[in-house]
Amino acid sequence: MKNRMQALVYSLWGLVTLIFGLGTYKEIYEPGMGFWSSTLTIISATFMTLVALLALSWALLSMERIRNRLLPHPKYKFVNNYTVPCLLILSVSISNTLGSSASAMQGKELGFLSEAEFSDAKRNNIFDTNEYSKYLLEKEAKDKADEERRIVVKAEEDRAAAVETAVLLFDAEKREQLRHLISTDFKEHPELTQQILSEIAAYDKLSVERTSAEMAYIDEGVSDKAYMRAIDGSNCRQEMKSNLAPYKALFDTQSQNWRPLAEYPDYMVKQEMYQRDLANVEFLRNKTEVENIFMQCIFPLIQNIPHLSRVDAKPKIRNIEYFPERLQCVQKNGGNYNVCY
Repeated sequence: MKNRMQALVYSLWGLVTLIFGLGTYKEIYEPGMGFWSSTLTIISATFMTLVALLALSWALLSMERIRNRLLPHPKYKFVNNYTVPCLLILSVSISNTLGSSASAMQGKELGFLSEAEFSDAKRNNIFDTNEYSKYLLEKEAKDKADEERRIVVKAEEDRAAAVETAVLLFDAEKREQLRHLISTDFKEHPELTQQILSEIAAYDKLSVERTSAEMAYIDEGVSDKAYMRAIDGSNCRQEMKSNLAPYKALFDTQSQNWRPLAEYPDYMVKQEMYQRDLANVEFLRNKTEVENIFMQCIFPLIQNIPHLSRVDAKPKIRNIEYFPERLQCVQKNGGNYNVCY
């Protein structure tokens, strides 16, 4: 088993070094080779070829019958698995040193600034400094493009992971429709998106603040806190209170005179219920109109704070044409409330 391993290892070593050694002879025809550099290259190739022949010979001598015939026992004591590898390594080292010196001479002759630079050029079959400079520029551009591509891929992976984490903040039925929205927001404004989502996550799942923050993000693309600060810093809320005040005062005056229906005579109960419904509907209609004006007032404030793109965003206007069923019934019956109450 030991002899087989010796034959295999040294055979491979011999074949590799033989191919390398024979291939080195061709280098004397390369550009920039002078007398001394060619001489050193030939010597280096010869040493490498001798290493190959010695390794192959030692692989053959691993067979006991051949070894006993070619190598008498007294000599065999000095040629063994300790001395042969040392001799091979020493020969390879000498060959490499000579080859390196020849390469340095060749590079200097061609105008390269360092042996390392010429070695890199030679590996790419380049023997002209101008061509090598062009190669370096192309390589730098390619490396830069590869790095940018790697950064883009990494950013895409990070964004995808952030999107999946963010989607889990919302209710299960909303997740699919919000996945694209969140992905777009992370692509356009990652820092602001992360800030808003972190704000949402900080609220309790069932709190009113959480619901308000989610709606502000989905509908307007803003932080609910920042939006509230902008509203508080504007005149919109004060104007709403001023516009609502006369309607509230009128309704309060009307409702102050309302007594429990049980205190009214039977023939007046339906009329009283009808009058109260009219007052409630009138106040709610006016209140909704004032609130719609308020929503139109605060909507432009979004442009004054950091915001995400929401193409379909618009003021949240409510329908003011609210009319209860009982009043609709009265209207259909020509004002006869007795039929509907």
